[in-house]
Amino acid sequence: METIGKQINSNFYHDEIANAYHSTDDMSIFADNINAYNPEFVIDAGCGQNIWKGKVNNLVGFDHSAYPNIDYQLNYEEYDKAHNPTNADFVFCLGSIHRGEQDKNPREECLKNLEYVHKWLKPGGIAVMRVRCDVELAYKNKQTPERRFLHLWSMADIVEWQQRFGFRVVKPIEMRMVTLDSLSDSDLLDFEAKFDDPRQQQIIQKEKSRRKAGEPVIVPSVLKAWYIWWWQKR
Repeated sequence: METIGKQINSNFYHDEIANAYHSTDDMSIFADNINAYNPEFVIDAGCGQNIWKGKVNNLVGFDHSAYPNIDYQLNYEEYDKAHNPTNADFVFCLGSIHRGEQDKNPREECLKNLEYVHKWLKPGGIAVMRVRCDVELAYKNKQTPERRFLHLWSMADIVEWQQRFGFRVVKPIEMRMVTLDSLSDSDLLDFEAKFDDPRQQQIIQKEKSRRKAGEPVIVPSVLKAWYIWWWQKR
């Protein structure tokens, strides 16, 4: 199977990954925290390289891209049609529910995918949420072709959709950011090699220039920002 996208190797768990989990779920204990619930069925929606396969019990991962280790190459709608699950103890939405498909409204796509998540969870089941958030706009509001497919969630979205589906917050909403000035020189070079979004490349080059000139940090160079929380189906 052809691999799509850039891979994250075992030594690449820098701030982008470390900041991508709730403060109660450091990456080193995330699987243990999930397994403590004795889950019978876990869905990793948009699993990427399916890094939790074999670590989280009874997990199935799907992604629309052809990563080599996924269980199914499907998007949300296709996975629902193929498997029609309604009994998941957990659904991981770790960065897969803020992007729309080409020529579609990304906010509407997020809502549609969230409807699937709610359907897949059994009563009492938990959605582990990580979404790109609108805090990014406070630092960089420039639109790029790649970025127009993103829906940057607001707190208003979270409140509206929580009420719509009757979710209950069981781990509070946290905001996390990757700021380039906090990275080591070697991690900054890793970022430069990894990201091909022109906006992100522009931020990285500005940070490299700042370091070379020895200039102080005036405004943090925010590459990505997330809201992270857990929702429970009533």
